[in-house]
Amino acid sequence: MIRVTAGWLAASALALGCGGAAPPPLVPAVVLPVAPAGPGGAFSPSGDRHPGQIVYEDHVEHRTWTRSAADVPATIAWVKVGDRWKPVVLIEIEGAGQQREITTYGPNHEALEHTTARLAAPPPRAPLQPAPSPVTEPRTAPDAPAR
Repeated sequence: MIRVTAGWLAASALALGCGGAAPPPLVPAVVLPVAPAGPGGAFSPSGDRHPGQIVYEDHVEHRTWTRSAADVPATIAWVKVGDRWKPVVLIEIEGAGQQREITTYGPNHEALEHTTARLAAPPPRAPLQPAPSPVTEPRTAPDAPAR
């Protein structure tokens, strides 16, 4: 309690010594630029705005879904073609077994990139082992002589 009181006294004395006014707030000398609004792939690395949605067509699992470009990384939402970044608006997945072919398209169904991948084999299943049979030891009487 004495330390707390002493601290308050020291702070009060310092404030009175400064004329009772609080020191002016510090203003940062450097103002950092604000990144464009929207996380993820909503904007290209060069600052271009994505049209908004990416449609995924998975022909292997026979399903289609849509995600916002802001919800995926820029590496999925944008492809660099030459010296320009182009937005990805459609991703088609084809293949069979462990093989996949992924094609990305830009606006106007312009093919941007084609990737072939081989999925890793699933880990081997543990072999089924029979349950251990209960082990029974011969019973001996507590007073029986050792053999």
